[in-house]
Amino acid sequence: NGNEISDIFSFLIPFVIAIPMLIINYFRTGNVVITTPFLVGLVVLMIYALIRGYIKVNDIPGLMIQGFMTYAPVIVLLALAFTFSKSVSALGLAEVAVGMLQNMPVAIMPFIVYLLSAVVSYAAGSLITATSMLLPIALSLGALPGANLSLMIAACIGGGSFGDTISFLSDMVVTPPPPPPPP
Repeated sequence: NGNEISDIFSFLIPFVIAIPMLIINYFRTGNVVITTPFLVGLVVLMIYALIRGYIKVNDIPGLMIQGFMTYAPVIVLLALAFTFSKSVSALGLAEVAVGMLQNMPVAIMPFIVYLLSAVVSYAAGSLITATSMLLPIALSLGALPGANLSLMIAACIGGGSFGDTISFLSDMVVTPPPPPPPP
């Protein structure tokens, strides 16, 4: 709406807090745990915004709900993509695909993987969905004699990028800004 405040510290503070905490937690526990460092970074950022007068205490619950609602579709899409990827791996779809396509000329396999990845990514509106679903298949096909593993990976990611970019469901679609309010 034109009255946003630009402050580089609002961008840097969460990183300055979270990254050292991530490193300390990793060396202390041996695991990468992102929840606590980013939660602490968020709390410190809220305190900074309160001190600077950017927000009021009464605004915090509404801003948190609004922020969550903004990213909820992305979180659900990522959860479904990774769940689908695990399901594909658990069902052994890569082995089935290799069994079906092993008699096909290896020169045409990257093209097929590119097309499949583009179609899946277009339908889902997500590069991550196509890549997580088809990359195990592409890796298995790339391991066949005479196949080029690098080309198979590139075809999978390239097709997914293409499908994601042209999909109307994607978060990469550029939408025009809303018209200005009447005077």
